Amino acid sequence: MPSTDPSPPSSDFVIVGGGILGLAHAVAALRAGASVTLLERHGAARGASVRNFGMVWPIGQPDGARLAEALRSRELWSATAAEAGIACRQSGSLYLAHA
Repeated sequence: MPSTDPSPPSSDFVIVGGGILGLAHAVAALRAGASVTLLERHGAARGASVRNFGMVWPIGQPDGARLAEALRSRELWSATAAEAGIACRQSGSLYLAHA
C-alpha cells in the first residue's frame, strides 16, 4: 500500500550527477552514515567519466601532498572496485613525454 505521508523523502545529501566525482562523494557520504539521493539524467554511463574510464594515473604529480593524494585516490578506487565486484587491474603504463 503506498504511503499517505505528504512530505517528500529527505536525504542528508543530494548529489547531481552519477559520474566518477558524484559517485565518489555519494560513497564517501554513505560510508560516513549519511543518507544520499543521487540524481542522474541518463540510465547508462555516457558522459566524460565513461570516456576516461580506467585511467587513474598518479603520474606527473610533484613529490609531497599532491602525489600522496593521487596515490590515496588510486588506493580508494581499487578498494571500491573490489567491494563492488568490478575487475580492477593495475597493469602499468609507459610515459613517453612530459612536455
